Amino acid sequence: MSSEVLEPAEVERVSPPFRHDRLAHLWIVTRAMSSVTDTIWGIGLAWTAVQVGSPAAAGVVLAAGTIPRALLLVLGGTVADRFDVRRVMVASNIGRLLALMAVIVAATSSGISYPLLVASAACLGACDALYEPAASTIARQIVHPSDIPSYIGMYQTVGRLGELFGSAAGGIVVAYWAIQGTALLNVVAFGGVLLFVAFYMPLRYPIAKVASGSMLRDAFQSFTHLKDAPVTRTLVLSQMLLNVFIVPALGLGVALRTRELGMGAEVVGYVGVAVGIGATIGALGSVRFKAKRPALTAYGLFAVEGLAIALLGVGGVETLFAGAVVMGLCAGAASAMLGAAFISQIRAEYTGRMIALTRLGDEILMPISTVVFGLIAAGTSATIALALFGLLMVIAMCLPLTNAKIRRIAVP
Repeated sequence: MSSEVLEPAEVERVSPPFRHDRLAHLWIVTRAMSSVTDTIWGIGLAWTAVQVGSPAAAGVVLAAGTIPRALLLVLGGTVADRFDVRRVMVASNIGRLLALMAVIVAATSSGISYPLLVASAACLGACDALYEPAASTIARQIVHPSDIPSYIGMYQTVGRLGELFGSAAGGIVVAYWAIQGTALLNVVAFGGVLLFVAFYMPLRYPIAKVASGSMLRDAFQSFTHLKDAPVTRTLVLSQMLLNVFIVPALGLGVALRTRELGMGAEVVGYVGVAVGIGATIGALGSVRFKAKRPALTAYGLFAVEGLAIALLGVGGVETLFAGAVVMGLCAGAASAMLGAAFISQIRAEYTGRMIALTRLGDEILMPISTVVFGLIAAGTSATIALALFGLLMVIAMCLPLTNAKIRRIAVP
């Protein structure tokens, strides 16, 4: 389709410029607070599962959240494209709050049990599958198209700071208040999201809803649309692949390299902090300096991040930290730029479904790539595994740039 690259529509502005948009700022902070408590909940769930059962049983608890999320994501994206996203978010948050309150009551009255952890993880995974695609369409519906790059950059900056805080606070909350405390914090934060969405947040640029009459047909159209829209297909597939290379390198790869260097486990945490700080700076920089060709710049930065992955496997601890900082800087800036390009290019009526497909890559491909990374490292070395994954990421991020339509994508 020669005309598929979409020119940003001349949309009448009904919202203030982003720097003065208090509604958008408040929504970003509200979502960030929910992300903080969600990170704390995840730490509490994993820690409690290890205490209650064996490591294998703990793995089942964590998988109990992943499986329904993966199975229902496309449905969640379809629901977001068919119905008022505010109602979808309110309904999914009500389900989340009921599940969390049930955890608090059951754990307090009868004690923590393995079935309770499995059931709570499964319920919250299902709620996430409905909530996330709907919530991710909000950027397109509350800020002017010209403000989307700034919105995404600021959202990612605040979100990354929130994740850092949540990771640091999670252990403390679990130690003092057990899983009931993590659940209660989640109730408070998502209760705030529910109230904000239900009573305060207007959709200034609403997206026309799909009304084919068949939920199954609309879900299937997620895949037929990719077949017919090559630029969208490239953007979706490249985002699905990002964490396939990054997460195994930062998780398993850094741990293996730290052991090879004779360093303690605390170094793994420090490397994570270095990545987080770099990503925060990179995301903030994307707000300050808008790229004229965001897709071109983003894929170039992701290719550099691939080189940084390979850098993790050579030299000493200094090189390890240098690679981590470069990865963070590139990821923070490039994620915001590619997100802006993605939102500006996908057809409005497919927003929820395309976002759901990008998330599906994390749920399905990322666990597989982590296993593959481990097998390669076990058969050769962490250095070779990191070099291979880094090289593959460079290739995967350079391929989209062979398409002139991708290179010339611009946002307002």
